[in-house]
Amino acid sequence: FWDEFIPRSEVLSKQAITMATESDSPVEPPPTVEQAVEVFKDEERVELEPPVEPPVELPVEPPVDVFDDEEGLPVIKESVDEIPVKGVQFGEGVASGKIEDGSERNTKLKKKRCERGNYLKAVRSRRHQGGELVFNDQPSEMTYGRRVALALSKHEWYMPKSKNSDPTIPRPNLNAAWEYFEHYTLPRQQANGEKAEAGEEEPTKLYSVLRTPLSELSEWGVGINIYFWTLRALALILLVAGFINIPNIMYFNSDDYSAEGHEGLKNLLKGSSICTDQRWVACPTCSKDMWDEPGRSLVYERYATVAVEGEDLNFILRNFCEIDKETGYVALATLLYIFVSIYVLGIYIIKKEVDFDESEQTASDYSILVQNPPTDAKDPDEWKKYFEEIEGCEGQVVCVTLAKDNETLINNLARRRKMLFQLELLQKPGVSFDYKNLDKMVEDPYPVALWRRILCCQSEALTLKKNIEKAEEKIKEFKKVDPRTIRIFVTFNSEEAQRSALRALTIPLKDHYMNNLSAVSKELLFRGKHLLKVLEPTEPSTIRWHNLDENMAKKVKQRILSYSFTFILLIGCGFAITYARRRSAMWGAIAVSGFNSIAPQVVKYVTKWFESHISEGQLEASLYFKLTLVRWMTTAVITTLITPFTNTLSDGSEYLIQGIYAIFCSELIRSPLMQLSDYWGNSVRHYFGPRAPDQFRMNLNFQGGYFSLANQYTELTKVLFFTLYFSTLFPGGFFFGAFTLLVQYYTDKFSLLRSWGDPPKFGSQVSIVTRNYLFTATLVVYACTMAYQISGFPYDDTCDTGEIVETNYDQYLGTHIATTGSDEQVSFTIRRGDNVFQFCDQDMLRYRNPSAFPPIPSFQPDGKEWMTTGQEDALLIIGWTCVAVLAYGTVIYVNRILISFLRKVFCRRYKPSGEIGGNTFTHALEEAGIGAYVPQVKKGGFNYPLLVCDISKIDTELLGWQDPDGSYDEHNLIFDFPDLGADNFSTIKYWPASE
Repeated sequence: FWDEFIPRSEVLSKQAITMATESDSPVEPPPTVEQAVEVFKDEERVELEPPVEPPVELPVEPPVDVFDDEEGLPVIKESVDEIPVKGVQFGEGVASGKIEDGSERNTKLKKKRCERGNYLKAVRSRRHQGGELVFNDQPSEMTYGRRVALALSKHEWYMPKSKNSDPTIPRPNLNAAWEYFEHYTLPRQQANGEKAEAGEEEPTKLYSVLRTPLSELSEWGVGINIYFWTLRALALILLVAGFINIPNIMYFNSDDYSAEGHEGLKNLLKGSSICTDQRWVACPTCSKDMWDEPGRSLVYERYATVAVEGEDLNFILRNFCEIDKETGYVALATLLYIFVSIYVLGIYIIKKEVDFDESEQTASDYSILVQNPPTDAKDPDEWKKYFEEIEGCEGQVVCVTLAKDNETLINNLARRRKMLFQLELLQKPGVSFDYKNLDKMVEDPYPVALWRRILCCQSEALTLKKNIEKAEEKIKEFKKVDPRTIRIFVTFNSEEAQRSALRALTIPLKDHYMNNLSAVSKELLFRGKHLLKVLEPTEPSTIRWHNLDENMAKKVKQRILSYSFTFILLIGCGFAITYARRRSAMWGAIAVSGFNSIAPQVVKYVTKWFESHISEGQLEASLYFKLTLVRWMTTAVITTLITPFTNTLSDGSEYLIQGIYAIFCSELIRSPLMQLSDYWGNSVRHYFGPRAPDQFRMNLNFQGGYFSLANQYTELTKVLFFTLYFSTLFPGGFFFGAFTLLVQYYTDKFSLLRSWGDPPKFGSQVSIVTRNYLFTATLVVYACTMAYQISGFPYDDTCDTGEIVETNYDQYLGTHIATTGSDEQVSFTIRRGDNVFQFCDQDMLRYRNPSAFPPIPSFQPDGKEWMTTGQEDALLIIGWTCVAVLAYGTVIYVNRILISFLRKVFCRRYKPSGEIGGNTFTHALEEAGIGAYVPQVKKGGFNYPLLVCDISKIDTELLGWQDPDGSYDEHNLIFDFPDLGADNFSTIKYWPASE
């Protein structure tokens, strides 16, 4: 049978046939081969070799009709119904049993997703439901987590006995669940090095964390590939900067800097600017009132007084640690090196993005987005005709997607689907879920644990039922609504056609604002009267189809609310960190690390709750700004603000440099360990998974975490910012920063390949924000912070008056037991020849009337100069360098924000990026499965996107994904309510290039 009708290259192996015919699943009988096989019409007849082995005897149950097609090629026509596949029907009309759906065109696909391939995957899925193994991985091919789980599964305390009393319900197989995790959740690699699809039937292997090169990470999209490349490049830049700072590290560790030595310091702190040579000196003009200014209330311990013969003698604690000009010049050289390196890095990142765009063909390379279509333009053929009349686009339109203003409808449908799914999970094993009889479904469900209700916001079954009914009432309101058209996605068969359309239709924004119809020729006006606003869209997998209808006024309101909440969160973090820091530097570091873990989750929730974005890239960029603000403030800025100026160089766990060291250790050790541990993922896989009542629910515990590009970029910029911010005081931090980024590189790589689920193919939006704005801001802050930190040495607010004690202050000579401003007893000796000092404010950053910018030696008050000659020489150059970097940053921001906006308004023209690729869209679709702009939404809890359009007349290759377990219709929300018509949803139409 097989050898007669199927080309030799497509014959199923004996092993696969045996698997298909000998399945012993107790849930339902195995499907027959006739139910699964349909031979496709080939363009050319293939001559078959005589069979080498006798054909395998297969049972034939339902009869089939065999007939010749138009070209005389034998075809098997099924006369059976559908192959049943386990799944929940969420609405009438859901073809939940079909393995393939769509038009007749779908049955002609000959590449990757044919009926026989899906048939095998359906068999595999059913075996997973019954707990049978599919891929038979060898132990050496398994993850360590799976090996540990298999070893522990023999113990009842790890995998308790099933509580199911129904013998027809098979006991879930933990090994099968781990197999699902490794073959469906984790990325795998084909033999040719390409990324395999989920559940790929051909032999695949897990990616190697250490041996996978950066070039292969391009399979995840330009955003993730550039992120890892930037991470590695910055680690190298900071490492070189550390070597440049070796002279400063050696100087701070020498007796020339601190005569008392560094015997009591930790080895890694001996190269820091901690001053161990601190002595009490006479300060006749000092008084406690001088420390009552804002920011000085915590340093009373640096002022002491003692009564001698009825006279109060005043003393002040001085740091005898000075810096020379060589130290300043090394810091300046580091600044110039970092500036040049980051500038070159930005240029190289742009080149990498262009190279990636040229090497990877994506749907956006062939498509354009119309942002302002007429609201009644709902005919795809009309749009196809319009664009094909543009010069260079003749006969090139292959796909048109009309996005409609139905956000509320989509959100309610998706919310209802998710709640139905949650209600199904609360049913006990053996209960067949009936969405039409929810009253029965809430009679005897599993109770929801209190901790799940609190931590996971999970609802009880009765609450879910009520919320489902509310959602259904809202959905019914859209029964007779015909939403307006809000966006149009047009895909051409060649890049030349796409660029021709963009070149013809891209005009200055002022012409759109003024509706200047004369800005283009009359032939380019849609319907002869509409001026279209077009641009190149982002990747299809990043489009947020339920956020396309937001207007500018609503977006501004959303941003105000979102950023207001972020600032309130920052204030709360500041108070909490201040309280923890007052206890010790270690508690402060723990608080900083804790808020760096918790605050981003809160910010993510707020951003996704309040803000609407057209693409995942824009959402990540918005989230990136807020996360960066939070982490920069909590890690560096708040740490500086809560540290008294005169405690900067002090040695002790409660002081600044010890706090910096603690944060570096936390970022180098705690953060990677927390991420590598994947504590929540491992908890559900090793605790909740083995206790699941059936295979279906067990597999749900084996889904990966979410990869947030914004979160990972903020970790990168946080380490860079923190390292540069304190590099003058702690030059060894460059090595800490370099190793932290290197550890982060491999930690993120491990998580991407072993823990996280498959992320969207992010574009370069976050990378653009990084190089255009945050790198520039980091350099400006670095230069100015360095200047102020150099100016503050020796951080003791003391100035030499030029007098010696015995001249006018004999009473200060001798040994004293004085009381500090914080009521502590100190003992010290004032000797002949010691100088007399006075109080002077060395914190130029706090100077007012006039302010000290740039911080140069001339701002020292007359008669209260504290800087050494070498310090003044170096600071003069560094101060004006700060001005130059600030001017550079100002020019960059003005150019990239204001000038760029004005160019778009008055002289906007299309400028292509990179060279035109040689492939057509049709070729890229068949070879790489790049997909098209098919309306769909992603919701947490579902392995696959939820479709929100009719796909019956398009090739399913356009979706860019497939569910090996069943039909696409199972994931389509348009079937959930039969009363809703096609007009309620977005529309997509496809014209194959051959037509």
